[in-house]
Amino acid sequence: MKKIFFESMTINPKVICSAPGKVLICGGYLVLDQAYNGIVCALDSRFHVELEEVPTTFETIDLEIVSPQFTDGLWIYKFDLKNGHLSTTGNNTFLQTVLNHALKYISAKQTLRPSNIKITVNADNDFYSQLEYLKDRNLPATLNSLKDIPKFNAANCSISKVHKTGLGSSAALVAALVSALLLHFGIASVSGNKIKEQSLQIIEQLAQCNYFLIRLPLSSARENWKRVRH
Repeated sequence: MKKIFFESMTINPKVICSAPGKVLICGGYLVLDQAYNGIVCALDSRFHVELEEVPTTFETIDLEIVSPQFTDGLWIYKFDLKNGHLSTTGNNTFLQTVLNHALKYISAKQTLRPSNIKITVNADNDFYSQLEYLKDRNLPATLNSLKDIPKFNAANCSISKVHKTGLGSSAALVAALVSALLLHFGIASVSGNKIKEQSLQIIEQLAQCNYFLIRLPLSSARENWKRVRH
């Protein structure tokens, strides 16, 4: 289970969640095939999701997702409260899958209200290769050079062109995004600044379900989706 950090700001209401990357030391990929065992080490590099809401007069949930590290990091979605349909003008099927099923799960648990939500996503620098940044500045590829790179360094490319480092960025993003949505809509709850254990179990199940829906054949994903809905 990923360790998820939660923070709530009372002056400017928002939810901030983060989930760590990981390194598979040996064995199989636990999320995708539970027939195999593996040893995974969690990292201090994290994906960060910040969610803010403003009132709206429309009968939809309007979502704007921004990823400032990419040149094409803007996606707009609308969730129709009447028919549960999620529409978009973009082509990020990854985010669309997570939002679609997370919002449908939430709407099955409570009556949603129209809202205008902005979600900002940032990743710590270790998730993406920083070699081009170092080369452009004639800096050596050393730990000291990496430590001096600005936080949430811009990739200066589209999201499809970024060079990942294999730290589980997709799983970390799903966990952080699902956490922020469930906390915002009150499905998950906190005690102090920690997410309650029962809420963590819901987040884990829904996050894994979404990951199955993205990565696995549809038939297998449907079985996991039925399980988490009940």
